[in-house]
Amino acid sequence: MLTKLTQGTLQYIGGQLSHQGAVTVETPAAVIGIRGGIGIFSQGPNGLQALNLKGYQSIQNGVSTTSTITNYMVKVLNWTTPAGPPFLIPPDLVLHNINIVSSVIGQNGGVPGFNGLPTTGYACGTYATPPCPQPPWLPTNTGENDALQIIIESTKLATQPNPPPPPPIINTGALVHGLQ
Repeated sequence: MLTKLTQGTLQYIGGQLSHQGAVTVETPAAVIGIRGGIGIFSQGPNGLQALNLKGYQSIQNGVSTTSTITNYMVKVLNWTTPAGPPFLIPPDLVLHNINIVSSVIGQNGGVPGFNGLPTTGYACGTYATPPCPQPPWLPTNTGENDALQIIIESTKLATQPNPPPPPPIINTGALVHGLQ
């Protein structure tokens, strides 16, 4: 799995893919390989902070390669600056990042209109219904279809093209009659 983080904070919680070493997070400052872990990655004007909350991370950019184990982090300024040495994650930084990546009711995940996603008729996964999936989650259970429909609709909203910007107004100095 490849994820690109250009700006902001991303939390990754590993599963089967990361236990196989098949997870990579690309940022402008470095590429992070994750094996069996949980990490929080923040990319901003001061570069990358890669926090390893559990597992193993390999951090590589154009001039250096380093790695971290559980409870260590690395800072990387940019692609052409070597990564700093790994150091213990300060507890207050963990709490700060958990607050950044935690959701609250009413957020839209960065997708305008996502809060208005029509959920009428769904058997689970909405504010008015129980969470998906309901055990046991069998292929014949409508929870699978409902969850798939939510993913499809949110993907449609997230991938809608932005309208083109209006054409620039060019002032040629000529008078245009009929416009006020």
